[in-house]
Amino acid sequence: MGNIGKILAQRAIGRAGSGLYFIEEILQSRGDSTDSAYSRSGYVLLSFNFELILNALIAFESKGTTNEEVVKDIMKVRPSHDFEKLFQNISPELLKKVGLVSVRKQSNGGFVEYEAIMHDGNKIYIQDLIDVRYDFKKDKLRKPDPQEIPRIKNELQSLKSVVDVVTKLVWSDHQK
Repeated sequence: MGNIGKILAQRAIGRAGSGLYFIEEILQSRGDSTDSAYSRSGYVLLSFNFELILNALIAFESKGTTNEEVVKDIMKVRPSHDFEKLFQNISPELLKKVGLVSVRKQSNGGFVEYEAIMHDGNKIYIQDLIDVRYDFKKDKLRKPDPQEIPRIKNELQSLKSVVDVVTKLVWSDHQK
């Protein structure tokens, strides 16, 4: 792993961690009721921060020696917001260390989402970043989920545990 990959991984995971804490703080200030405006904004933030986690892992494993080479390794996945494809560009060994078993793209009522399965069996549902941002173009509305806020709060705990492990890895002086 090149030094620049580690630096970019540190930056990405730091941003992802602070982003997840931000989402958690917002959710703690609300009740558990579903609200479409909050939901959409929360889904955008969750998606953005999940992508940062995956980007951190790719950067950490990159053999690139310049910023441009490491970014090229991250951006070689097309479309760049496809979490299943990003996941597939991370070694099974690193995924096992951080507790991610799989990321699978699926459709939920006509909306694209990703199901991430953790080593402990917990599941995290991440909305597709493009799909959630541009859902106004669809003739459908997302199905209301009365358990959305409690579910997302639990998912945040799983994501924060991944961030904690990745943070330790990318700030360690030891190689993989």
